[in-house]
Order: sequence, then structure tokens, then C-alpha cells
Amino acid sequence: MAERHLNGAAPAAVQKLQAELAELSQLARSQARTLSAGFYTSPEYLKLERDRLFRDAWICVGHIGAVANVGDYFTTEFVDEQLLVVRDTGATVKVLANVCRHRGSRVMQGAGTAARLTCAYHGWTYALDGRLMAAPLMKDGASFDKKDCALKQFTSEVWQGYIFVDLAGTAPPLAPQLRAIEPYIRNYHPAEQHFLYQA
Repeated sequence: MAERHLNGAAPAAVQKLQAELAELSQLARSQARTLSAGFYTSPEYLKLERDRLFRDAWICVGHIGAVANVGDYFTTEFVDEQLLVVRDTGATVKVLANVCRHRGSRVMQGAGTAARLTCAYHGWTYALDGRLMAAPLMKDGASFDKKDCALKQFTSEVWQGYIFVDLAGTAPPLAPQLRAIEPYIRNYHPAEQHFLYQA
């Protein structure tokens, strides 16, 4: 998870901040104080947060209303991952890596509707589910197999109309983790909300 030395210990800057956090968690509310600057400025602690909080947990990336119809998509970036959220021909919402398998260019830009996903760099074309459909100038390559060049798919779930992604693919199922907050949001009817998109 965190950057480690050969002996397995976290860097000293991270150890110091973790100790401070443990100390702060034991204080009474009346003794609460702000976090030290290192929590906001330490590159090592940022890496720890990215790995432990954002890569190994469910993160909300949008609302299903943004991909209401087959072919609807939007792009986003999260902890240096280029993401492409799309509703495929089976009406399933998928979160794909928005990185062409050929030269690493972004496949799609912004948001919109498309029948297929085409990289503007060399025209590699993918189905809405991420399968490679066409790779110009590669058909004569004896060792080239389109099946090996699909866009990476991230683990995702839709909960109450919101799209969540687990970049590492190791987080436990989402719905049971959120069950405790359902009584608090029930009156807002999140699954029935409509998404209004204005270009």
C-alpha cells in the first residue's frame, strides 16, 4: 500500500503523521485541534491516501442519468486513471480505462453518445463493452490477436442511481457497506432522481 523501505516500514514522514493521527483520535472532543501541515503537503502521505483510500475502496464517479441510453458515455480522471463510463449494447454501465491499447492515447473525450469507441490517434475502434473491433494496419501481424487488446474494465456497481468504481478490484461488495445509511437517505429517493445534463 504505502511506499515502503526494504525493511517493510513506512517512510518516517508517514510514520510520524500516522502517530499524530492515532494521538488525535484519542482526544476528547473538547480538546480537538487541526491536523498538522504534513497531512496536506507530504507526498508520501498523499501516496498512502491514494493507495488506501482511493484505489482500494468504492468511489462514486457519476450518476446513471449521464449514461441513460445505449452509447452514452462520459470521461473522467481519478487518481491518475483515465476513466470512460459507458452504457453498452446490453444496457449495462461499464467503467473502462480510457487508454487506447495501441499507443496509450485517450480513446474518447468529454461526454456524448457513440455507436463505437474510436481512438483518434490511429483509428483503433472498440465496441461499447471495450472489445477491440478494428486495428488498422495490424491485420497482417501473425502474433496479433484482437481478443488480447480490449480496454481494461474496472469493477463497478450502481447503487441508488450512482456509479461507483473500485480501481483495485479488491473492495468488498458495495451495497452491504452502505446499508447503514439507507434509512437516512430513504426520504430523498435517490434511485428515483433524474439527472439533468446541459452541454
